[in-house]
Amino acid sequence: MGLIRRLRVTQRAMERAMLGVSLRDRIRNVEIRRRTKVTDIAQRVAKLKWQWAGHIVRRKDGRWGPKVLEWQPRTGKRSVGRPPTRWTDDIKRVAGEEVREYKDYIFYYKGETKGLHGVGFMVKKELKESIIQFRSKSERIAVLDLALQEGKDPWSIIQVYAPTEQAKEEDKDLFYASLLDTIEESNKNKIVMGDFNSQIGCQQEGENNVIGLYSQGKRNKNGQKLIDLALESNLRIMNTYYKKKNKQEMDMDLTGWKT
Repeated sequence: MGLIRRLRVTQRAMERAMLGVSLRDRIRNVEIRRRTKVTDIAQRVAKLKWQWAGHIVRRKDGRWGPKVLEWQPRTGKRSVGRPPTRWTDDIKRVAGEEVREYKDYIFYYKGETKGLHGVGFMVKKELKESIIQFRSKSERIAVLDLALQEGKDPWSIIQVYAPTEQAKEEDKDLFYASLLDTIEESNKNKIVMGDFNSQIGCQQEGENNVIGLYSQGKRNKNGQKLIDLALESNLRIMNTYYKKKNKQEMDMDLTGWKT
C-alpha cells in the first residue's frame, strides 16, 4: 500500500470517528466527506506540491532554487540527439496542463496519464475576451469560467471524465467528492458536462427534479452516483428531458427516409 493510500485510509477512519460511525453502518465515503467538510489529504498534498513548484519557478532574484531546476548536468561533451531534460520540463510533463492559441480557437488541456485520462476545452477565438480563467481540479475535472454578458453573472462550464464502472470504488468516491467540491466552488450559473461512464436508467420515485421522462434502460452503480450528485447539487440531467429518436428512425433519417 502506497503512502498516499495509507493517508487516505487513515483520514477516512478519523472522519468516521468524528461522526461516531463505523464501517458496519455502510455510509458512503462521499456522504461522510460531505458531513465533515474535510479536504481530501491526497488533494491537499498535490496542491501544496505544485504551489511550491510554482513558487520556485517564479523566483527571479537569482537564488539557487530556480537555477537548480534549470540545471542541465554535463559530463564532458554532449551526446548527439535530443537535449537533456531539465527539472522544469519534468514538472510541466507531470503537471500535464497546457493552453494553446490557434488561428480560430483556443485549446486548453489537462492530463497527466498519457493515453488514459484528460479533459479540456476548445473555445472559439471570438470568445477570448469573455474567458475569465481555465482551471483544473484534476486530470478528470477541468473548469472554464466565462463572462458572457457584461453586468451579468459569469458562467462555469465543468468538463469531466469519470472513472468507469470497473474502476476501484475509492477512485470513484474520490472523483465524485472532488466534483462536488468543484460545483460548490463554481459560479451560480454552471453546466456540468462530459463523459460520466454511467447508465442512469428510468426515473424512479423522488427523482423528477433531476431526471426527465425520456430516460430508458437499467441503472448501474455509476448512474446512481450521478443521480446522488444531481440531487445534492440541485442539478438536472438535461438529455433526459427531450425525446430522442430511436436507432431505426435515426437510420431512416440518415438515408433520406421520413418517418
